[in-house]
Amino acid sequence: MKPRKIDYALVALSAALLVGGYLRFYELTNRSLFLDEAFTIWVASKPWPAMMDQIVYHDFHPPVFYAVTHWLIGALHWQPWDYRYLTAPFGLLTIVASWAIARRLFGDVAAGVTAFVVAVEPSLVDWDRVFRMYSVLTALCATSWWLILIAQEKTGRKRIIAWLGYSAVAILVPYIQYLGAVTLVCQGAYALLALRKRWPIIASGVAAVIALVPWMWAIRIQAPHGGLVAGTNVVPIGWVLLPRDVVLAGVPLDWSGSIVFAWSVTAFVAIVATIAVVRWPKTIVPFWLGVAAVQVLATLATGKGLVIPRYLLPTLPGFAVAVGGLAAWLIAGRLRVLGAALAVAVPAVAAVCSADIVWDPFYQFTDWYLVNLIVLQNEKPSDAMLFVQGFPYLVVGDFTAFRGHPAEGPAMPADLPFTLDWIRKHASQRIWYIENQPYYADPKHQVKRYLDSTRSQLHVWSEARAGLSDIVNIVLYDKQTKRPSTPMHHVRAVTKPRV
Repeated sequence: MKPRKIDYALVALSAALLVGGYLRFYELTNRSLFLDEAFTIWVASKPWPAMMDQIVYHDFHPPVFYAVTHWLIGALHWQPWDYRYLTAPFGLLTIVASWAIARRLFGDVAAGVTAFVVAVEPSLVDWDRVFRMYSVLTALCATSWWLILIAQEKTGRKRIIAWLGYSAVAILVPYIQYLGAVTLVCQGAYALLALRKRWPIIASGVAAVIALVPWMWAIRIQAPHGGLVAGTNVVPIGWVLLPRDVVLAGVPLDWSGSIVFAWSVTAFVAIVATIAVVRWPKTIVPFWLGVAAVQVLATLATGKGLVIPRYLLPTLPGFAVAVGGLAAWLIAGRLRVLGAALAVAVPAVAAVCSADIVWDPFYQFTDWYLVNLIVLQNEKPSDAMLFVQGFPYLVVGDFTAFRGHPAEGPAMPADLPFTLDWIRKHASQRIWYIENQPYYADPKHQVKRYLDSTRSQLHVWSEARAGLSDIVNIVLYDKQTKRPSTPMHHVRAVTKPRV
């Protein structure tokens, strides 16, 4: 009997799953809730009518993820951070789907490279570790591309099952996150290249539109508020830095401070995308990458921020497949040394960034446990708590330092008059000013300027983070006084400062 031949592609997949699983599950529940996680749990914990009202009138995401979370909370009664165990495994599905697609399109070498790129891709790792819809959306979009390939390869009953599976995913994806519909549009464009063979893609897209009809009334209410998280309305988009920010979350400060590095990443992404379009124009890869192009064009046309990094996560597995295909192509030709270097360098750079995300608090989301500790060491029972913007209160509201204290937190600039009136009503109390992402609720710093003009600063702290949205500044203000305060110039950092 001949010894069984080793399937090195499967070996590579197994190793990638081990590495990817480690990065996604390492101390998964040890850090405090991210703001979006806290918001998800808060909304889903409401009674069904109140939850739907919150989703329709105060959010801009579809209802399925909240509805499933609502059911899970009622059935499981877990601690909020434990629900991450339910979304993190979708990152492993993304690895498998990407590996399978690359193997079908470009062979075993491409599959192995792709699997490792997806396994260590830092932006995927970052959001796979968060209980939010993005990990689910990315995995389902990758799976939908995989099912398209399977359906075209199979015959008879297996073909029908694959197309039915694709249809189910296509209907579900826009209900997970509206931008999932962009993937369906690009898949429809791919179907037009061979409509007789791929007509079920068009039929599934039509079914997805029909399935959204009962929810269309809510979409009309949500639409004006969607896409305002970033872009021309709030935070200007740095187009040169965008590819770096999408592909390399957790990038070391020594690299992120270099415009040469940023341009290099942008050039590399452009080269890979161009090769994918020119060399494999009739495969799914150019259309998969086209999802990002459509969202860029939509952002330019509407002024809505549809290209913030987490909204582009579904394109990253496609980019990994393109990198794997490019590496395999080079290795098979005269430029095998360049191909091998590419196969090693891309996962290596990604792994450095993922190591930052997993092991170094400086590159992680805000540590609200640490904020609680700082306030707890200095708070008094009569203190009031002011959050700018207000959503962090959903995380810390029941923490020991904040429990039982009067609290306020504007969510948008329209809330500022009420906030200033609240400050005046608490003139006889010390106020903790806790600032995180103030550019959303108070872009002109009206609240802090008013506090500085009416109160003295007693203490100042700062929780340093690599990401602007994760920095927390804390100021303890004394009771209101008629004399203007002199802002303190020293800041006590509660995490190790970085240059």
